[in-house]
Amino acid sequence: MPLVLLTKALGHHRAGRLNEAESLYLQALKAAPDHEDARRLLAVLKHQMGRSAEALADLDLLLKDRPPSFETQSNRAVVLAALGRAEEAESAFRQALALDSSKAEPHAQLASLLLQLGRWDEALPLFEKAEALKPGLLGASTLQSMGVAHHKAGRVAKAEDFYRQALATKADFPPALVNLAALLEETERLDEACALLAKAQLHSPSEALIPFNLGNVLKKLGRSEEAMKAWEQALAIDPDMNDAALNLADALVNAGQAQEAESLLRDRLGDDPRLLHMLSRAVMKQDRPEEALALLDAALPRAPDHAAMRANRGEILRLLERHGEALTDLRQAIAQNPNHPEAHFNLGNILRETGRLPEAVQAYDKALDLSPGDDEIRWNRTIALLCQGRLQEGWNGYELRWHASRHMRSYPQPLWDGVAPLAGKTVFVWREQGVGDEISFASALPDLIGLAGHVILECSAKLAPLMKRSFPGITIADAPPEAFDFHLPIGSLFRHFRRHIEDFPPQPSYLQAAPASFGLGEGFKVGLAWRSTKSTVERARHFLSDPLALAPILKVPGVRFINLQARPDKGEIERLRELTGADLTVVSGLDLYDDLDGTASLMKQLDLVIANGSVTAMLAASLGIPTWMFFLEHVHWDALGSDGIPWLPGITLLKRKVGQPWTSAVEEAASALTARSNV
Repeated sequence: MPLVLLTKALGHHRAGRLNEAESLYLQALKAAPDHEDARRLLAVLKHQMGRSAEALADLDLLLKDRPPSFETQSNRAVVLAALGRAEEAESAFRQALALDSSKAEPHAQLASLLLQLGRWDEALPLFEKAEALKPGLLGASTLQSMGVAHHKAGRVAKAEDFYRQALATKADFPPALVNLAALLEETERLDEACALLAKAQLHSPSEALIPFNLGNVLKKLGRSEEAMKAWEQALAIDPDMNDAALNLADALVNAGQAQEAESLLRDRLGDDPRLLHMLSRAVMKQDRPEEALALLDAALPRAPDHAAMRANRGEILRLLERHGEALTDLRQAIAQNPNHPEAHFNLGNILRETGRLPEAVQAYDKALDLSPGDDEIRWNRTIALLCQGRLQEGWNGYELRWHASRHMRSYPQPLWDGVAPLAGKTVFVWREQGVGDEISFASALPDLIGLAGHVILECSAKLAPLMKRSFPGITIADAPPEAFDFHLPIGSLFRHFRRHIEDFPPQPSYLQAAPASFGLGEGFKVGLAWRSTKSTVERARHFLSDPLALAPILKVPGVRFINLQARPDKGEIERLRELTGADLTVVSGLDLYDDLDGTASLMKQLDLVIANGSVTAMLAASLGIPTWMFFLEHVHWDALGSDGIPWLPGITLLKRKVGQPWTSAVEEAASALTARSNV
């Protein structure tokens, strides 16, 4: 009778009619309470019905009263694994195999358990044994698991072979598609990886990891907009996927959409310090350094050993000119992770700005050892070299200005290399960088004019009249000409003609203003400007943010001050007059921003110009007007290791060091102006 019931129960069990099977197993056990197969098979059924704890109790009862059988021990191992009791499951599998090592299934099951425990190398021989005992046993899931094991162990070729075997068994198996795509990404086969992930997404549209990985591959392919869409898809599936949010925010920041990145991150701030770190970056991109610093200060206690956070904090402190604190942070970041290139790079910036130039170059060299292809590091190293007066190396490195945000132009005609003969040839010199840079590099135009048959100059429209008057033998163009023999960006002139400091001629001026009268009258006339019209946190360090800082200068008696500040803030001039009592004249009808030719004519009627390091100072000095320029030491390369500006000998530098106010420089100017006005 029990045998008949057991046979019927087993038939229902195999057919998936679990309730009917359970009823018959119970009847069989009622008829024969000690029937081992009936109790064991009932335990298996309970496990399949999600009642694993009951199943384990039944199997333990069997083992209590009799010697263990292979079947009972292997079934018990499966149940223990499902209950998360991995150590006991492993022991049960090994006991089952000790009883009968000829069965393939427990080898494969134990191998899968070991994979979950991260014991890849132990799992692989067991998989191979299972396949040898029963060829074809291993399905797509197991084959891809074997691929994972080889992958984790660094055996890339074998891993790829198993992933592809899994896909040969089941072509649309998402885990194998995803893992093979990861391997292909690692080996730079990005297009194939992209195709596999797209296929995986079709078969598993609700798996957030797939669009997340796809975004990572698309980013490497330079398809940033598609990458962002993929990360957005990942977040739509799993809003708590912080890694996708971080990648998306990073891409938004790099795409100039820092506000969007900030909004994304603020909506999800929690306990993850990485989110605060990325939010700090987004805020910093919007020129809010104090707020960015506060965010990092909130993140670091949760991740005190995070070298990248510490390195970024050092960079923000640099911008705030708290260099001593920044140096401490960067030294700590390097101690935490000596192989973090950004920490060495930021350290180089601190050392350069504090005048420790040889040490700065060493720090940049270390950063380049760790990140050889980083043009930003190489660019800042170039600035340090130029600040030291190492011009040949520096000008060669200055060609790196074409990295990242700028684009070298391409023409059918060759770029002049500084060697090719130019006699009888036409050279097209094209504009780049800012107006102040164009003025500076134009100082070397006479050298090129002397070599070439003809020079065509493209320049900013506001400089065109000045350039035409100053260099009458050249042609001014507002667009690339059709015919020329060589081309050259204007910023490369110094590389070819100013290889040594001695190559800068002691010329008092090189630009010529048009004669004009502005009715300024008699007296000692001084032009004043205090900031650039383009300001960021980085650039603002070079300027006087509040013109009232000029009060000691404006109060010098016997001086007529002429405004040269383009686009002053509303009410700024009136406020200066009221609070200092200065005679500050504004020339009506003259646009100091766009009409540089008119501004140059005005400057020629002045005795002195005092300004920050902007177009105003460069223009005045290039016209031969005595110019006193506020100058932040070691931050820009203009001094080239000298005490002045080599191509503008008429400039006197009013210097300040980082971390110090402009007070001393202003007082120095006021004292010198007092002495000069009394002559």
